[in-house]
Amino acid sequence: MHGDKENMKENSKRSFLIRIAVVATVVLILASMLLWAKFNNRGEFFDGGEPYEGSVFTKYEDTIYAAVDGGGFYPLENADIDSFRPLESDYYRSNIGLDKEKVYFGNIPISDLNPDKLCSIGQGYYSDGENTYFCDYKAEANVSLNPVQETIQMLKFELLGGRKPQSHLYLYKKIETEKNLQIIRDLYQVATDGERVYIQGEQMDGADIKTLDYVEGSTLYFFDRHNIYYKSRLLPLKGKGKLKIVSIQQGDDFLYDEGAGNVAVGEYVFDMSKAPYKVIGSGGTHLCHLLFMGKDGLYIYNDKTKKQEWVGDNIFTGEVKEITPNVFQDDENIYYFKAREVRVSQAGVTEEGGGKVVSRSTEIHLLDKKEGWEPVENTNGMVYGQVWKKDGTYYYFDNLGNAQGVYDTVYRIDDEKITELFLSASGDGEAISDIRSLVKKGSLVPIEGQQQITVMVKYRNRIFTPAMILLIVLIIIGGTWGYRSVGRVSCHNNDTGK
Repeated sequence: MHGDKENMKENSKRSFLIRIAVVATVVLILASMLLWAKFNNRGEFFDGGEPYEGSVFTKYEDTIYAAVDGGGFYPLENADIDSFRPLESDYYRSNIGLDKEKVYFGNIPISDLNPDKLCSIGQGYYSDGENTYFCDYKAEANVSLNPVQETIQMLKFELLGGRKPQSHLYLYKKIETEKNLQIIRDLYQVATDGERVYIQGEQMDGADIKTLDYVEGSTLYFFDRHNIYYKSRLLPLKGKGKLKIVSIQQGDDFLYDEGAGNVAVGEYVFDMSKAPYKVIGSGGTHLCHLLFMGKDGLYIYNDKTKKQEWVGDNIFTGEVKEITPNVFQDDENIYYFKAREVRVSQAGVTEEGGGKVVSRSTEIHLLDKKEGWEPVENTNGMVYGQVWKKDGTYYYFDNLGNAQGVYDTVYRIDDEKITELFLSASGDGEAISDIRSLVKKGSLVPIEGQQQITVMVKYRNRIFTPAMILLIVLIIIGGTWGYRSVGRVSCHNNDTGK
């Protein structure tokens, strides 16, 4: 009898493991289907489809599809093929379609626009004489569709057919005005009805049409004689001041007022009580974060929390001056930036690109006391770095950066021939390739100065992806299924043993 109980227990465990294996297999199959659907629909999948030239639309097997960047291809439901045509656009490709009954923004039908009267005003604005809309030519993620909804809809689409989840779409906005719109000079995606000004379909409160202009270097920051804007949002900054755009390679664009020392990134404005801020590292290629010197210390903008972050006391003495975007000095010392980006991929952890970003760090290193250092003139106007000299030794201050495969900022040049190469080099691609080669060969010796400050931002990729949600749900179902099964077998064992 005891042996029978042991056999039943063993069978129950085996049954439980089989159920878990079945659930895991189902998870893998469905997750693979989700991933296949997610990535396969990004590219061209029409065999024999007929594209409408100069547009995002393609006809395939009696259906018209719109290509939506990030989401793939979506059908225009019930569109009339015989009368369908793209609307001519001032963009490089039209995402506005018309048939005899409807107007489509991508694959989205707009019910209150008359296709017979629709015309393009320019800069993404469209009107039929009664209603006016803005529609962006760039697609963005559909923020109204959360990961759970996307998972359920994608599973339904893959298993049962029906509508594909609208993960991305061309953003559009109806303009609430009865007046005719016209675009303003060459301002990108800006229009006016004579009284109000609109950017991407949103009203810019109080904007002065006559004096409105871009901040040089941006199409998102504006100023007029009284106000400063990010898109349509009025910023709490007054007067145009001495506005400029500062940034780092592949980083956020910051609005910087050199006069008042204020900083904004998007709608977020740095604490004005800590101003004036001084920017260090604009245009830099060896840093992941711009450095801002405020009244009470050093700050960065944390692109994860979307806020400014105090990173330490001001360690510099006197006035800070830029030597290159990656190298700077105060009254006593020379410093340089060094960037580190850690990524994880199937091959493991790397600092040289590929995979998902885990963390980004910006380090400030002390190179040396500034006495005795002097720049060496390059006759050809080398743009990717500078050569400096101290005590008869030459050094290369790099501006190429990590993106170009050069991971250190300061190098010692030990070979006189290499020094001559630098002093006669231009900014062409061959010279850049030469530098990478010299670094790999060890002909340029990286200098490792004394590390003074390290700023790190850690990233955690979105946990609840559609595949992850599916995995969690099925594990719970499978675990419950297996648990109940074991419970039933155990009860049966107990009854048998009486």
